[in-house]
Amino acid sequence: MPGDTRPEIDPSWWPDGNSIVFGGSVRDAKSGIQSIDRKTHAVSTLPGSEGLFSPQLSPDGRYVAAFPTDASKLMLYDFKTWQWQKTGGGIFQFNTWSRDGRSIYLLDVSGVFQIVRFDVASNKLEPVVSLKDVEQGARGWVGLDEAGNPMLVLDKSITEVYRLDLQVP
Repeated sequence: MPGDTRPEIDPSWWPDGNSIVFGGSVRDAKSGIQSIDRKTHAVSTLPGSEGLFSPQLSPDGRYVAAFPTDASKLMLYDFKTWQWQKTGGGIFQFNTWSRDGRSIYLLDVSGVFQIVRFDVASNKLEPVVSLKDVEQGARGWVGLDEAGNPMLVLDKSITEVYRLDLQVP
């Protein structure tokens, strides 16, 4: 953003493609969650979003899911009621909406590492799969494939490097 030295992250497009919702890093969450209109370039801050980060817009544009700086709960903003709702408890990372917008998948790192699903209609969290036997390098991100199944990234960038020899001509 012009005049802003902080990074903007986690962009999420509105369904009509005319605006983008975004936030700052957890360290810059004080500024809140913002939206920019592509046509007018007007930037607005979502009311009550100060101290929240990692915004993700639902596929239908009704909700924004985000975390407080301690990631201890999932916050859900409803554009119909103009209210924030606190949901669930844990230490969460990565909020990913299902394609139908009925659920949000999260990585819960508060105890046994697991992927959990938040059901928007019932306002309940339910475990999907435990990651306790999955190697640590695969816990850095969670998403969904085209069929809606959870995916992880396996990063072996430092766990399997034993020695490198560089030969310069």
